[in-house]
Amino acid sequence: MCIEMKDAIVRLLGLAGGLTAILMGIAAFALSLISAAAGHGSAGGLLMVPQIAGGLLFMLLGLISIAAALQTRRNPKLSSSLLLLCGLAGFFIGYDSMWFLFGGWKSWIVPGTLLLTGGSAARLGSGKMKSSLPLINSDSRPLVLIGHAFYGLILISLIVLVMAAQIQLPDLGASTKSDLYEAEVAQTMGRIDKAAEAYDRLTERDPTDSRYWVLKGDALYELGKDNASRYNESLYCYEKAIELNGSDLRAWSGKKAALEALGGQNQKKMQ
Repeated sequence: MCIEMKDAIVRLLGLAGGLTAILMGIAAFALSLISAAAGHGSAGGLLMVPQIAGGLLFMLLGLISIAAALQTRRNPKLSSSLLLLCGLAGFFIGYDSMWFLFGGWKSWIVPGTLLLTGGSAARLGSGKMKSSLPLINSDSRPLVLIGHAFYGLILISLIVLVMAAQIQLPDLGASTKSDLYEAEVAQTMGRIDKAAEAYDRLTERDPTDSRYWVLKGDALYELGKDNASRYNESLYCYEKAIELNGSDLRAWSGKKAALEALGGQNQKKMQ
């Protein structure tokens, strides 16, 4: 593959990835602001803060990627390093900040794949490729052009396959992180009912984690102060946590408090 062709591919991938990142950043930033404004009180705004920051960082990575792509011919090593760095960094930013509205790290699949492919292509030695690839190493210009088209299609197909494979991967805990954060914010704002709903989703998603049952039990116990029937529900949660992890002291303490709240009849179960 000639140097000009390699540089053109790197620039194309870098520019496409950078522009996609900027557009996604703008969308994340705008939608987060709208969602924060439409949220209920300060809790809605707090939930959107990570997404707003993530949108700004996506835009920054996009700008850096575009600048790196334009420097491919002048400084290929620097261009490659920046494209690879931006491509990887976006996945971490997406995982850490885009989990509430945008699917976590998966929000970076398209720009990330384009940037990583462009950065990898910039690292390749054009001379070695030219001497080793069939069609490309031909002395016939028509065959070389066919080779460029052929390997270009292979590259595009690989990019599409990588994106499709990433979409099928699990979300690496984005939903769990979202529910935990939502519950924390809800409790901070005194919305224990919303926190209990979030913990309910957590126990449904992962019923074998005793920590979620304890957290759900704590929330239901607080709700029991206004509705005594909630003490029974909190007791069930604590007992479920103990069943999963008998050494969980918070679960035992919560069970004792729930039994005391339920009165003398339930107190006998502790004996």
